[in-house]
Amino acid sequence: IRVLNEDYNRMNADSVNLRSEFLPYAGKANIQFKLAEFDPQGNPTNGITRTQTSTTSFMDMMGMLSGDMSSMEKVKSTANGGIDPWNQSRYLNIWVCNMAVNLMGMEMPMLLGYATPPANLPNWPAGSTANMSDGVVIQYQVFGSNNPNPFDMGLGTPYNVKGRTATHEVGHYLGLRHVWGDGDCSQDDGIADTPNAADQSQQDCDNTKNTCTDNIGGVDLPDMIENFMDYSAEDCQNTFTAQQVDLMRSVLEDHRFDLINNNPALSITKVDMLNASMYPNPANGSVTITTDKHISGTIVVIDLNGKEVLSQNVNGVESTLNITSLSNGVYQVVIVGANGASNTLKLVKL
Repeated sequence: IRVLNEDYNRMNADSVNLRSEFLPYAGKANIQFKLAEFDPQGNPTNGITRTQTSTTSFMDMMGMLSGDMSSMEKVKSTANGGIDPWNQSRYLNIWVCNMAVNLMGMEMPMLLGYATPPANLPNWPAGSTANMSDGVVIQYQVFGSNNPNPFDMGLGTPYNVKGRTATHEVGHYLGLRHVWGDGDCSQDDGIADTPNAADQSQQDCDNTKNTCTDNIGGVDLPDMIENFMDYSAEDCQNTFTAQQVDLMRSVLEDHRFDLINNNPALSITKVDMLNASMYPNPANGSVTITTDKHISGTIVVIDLNGKEVLSQNVNGVESTLNITSLSNGVYQVVIVGANGASNTLKLVKL
């Protein structure tokens, strides 16, 4: 939890190691993680459960190679040796288990972790979460920053565990893809301010690589090994970009709305909710937004990639927003008053 809060709020001490060419693109997510205070039955809890199981590993190597995650998914099922999730709309469930196979007497972890993004995000291929239960799964040796279990990737090379497997996998859970787009230079992660890369980093910190030609702010930037969504060594990961942050926050305000709004699991209630309505919707020219109280603030329109595409100051209880410049599609309209009261509406532009 400490590492997640440091990394997602750019409070990690090694953020100073970000190369200067990437400083204009560094993002601070302002997302806070905490252990659940109440279980689904309303009982006080610290959010941690421990499950004894006879299953020695939740890894099926042939299944993983074929894309069949059903063996690993058993960790999310009490009936199959794991444990059922808590309400997945109210809790970020993280399972810690063994996903290693035995090769000639040596335990070889096949995955450090995996996670489920919300279904149907535009930057993910269709079917990315097929037959997978929502949440994050992490190999036990790389969980936390003070893990007592030695880990060397099976190649005799020590692996410096700093707890960032969780940072990486929670990034997936909040909608981020790998920075190399899981392909070559022709593939993309859907984020404009992350440089393309021909392939993943190999658990190293090679800052000499510039494997793809791209144009970000008029510059062909090198591969961003500092990005939490690469496969670089945890020693050199230290940053999300601003547009990665935009996408994650958009996912929290839309697809994972119940995690952060009126969530009894975290004793969260929104004490100053702004009631708002918008018409017509769908629309193609302009929309009128009305609120239940006078506000002096802003209206921001965000696309499905988390990018701000329109902004307008508002003062009163009714405002007209011209949307003719927007492409057809679905957007979030965020209304924020001067006192911090806010509401998010969904807009369909025709």
